[in-house]
Amino acid sequence: MFGPRNTGKSTLLEKIFNPVESTWFDLQMRLKQYPNDLFHMTIPESKSYVVIDEIQKIPELLDVVHCLMKNKILVLSGSSARKLKIHGVNLLFIIYFH
Repeated sequence: MFGPRNTGKSTLLEKIFNPVESTWFDLQMRLKQYPNDLFHMTIPESKSYVVIDEIQKIPELLDVVHCLMKNKILVLSGSSARKLKIHGVNLLFIIYFH
């Protein structure tokens, strides 16, 4: 889900995918340096949903997200789809909401 800043994307996701049933990630420097850590952090989890807010901060995670799609339901949000396009990342599975 992409849209302008401060429009309620994160609030909506918190209501739909509560933290008890979902794994939430605040994008940290660790994931920026080692994007593959996301894979190892989510696979052992018993939760079905993985929510990543502000995905445009670490575009390299989209390659890992692509691998995770086989085992988890992923929900991504961000405020800058343009930033992802500039990095030339795999956008095949991203759905845009306007």
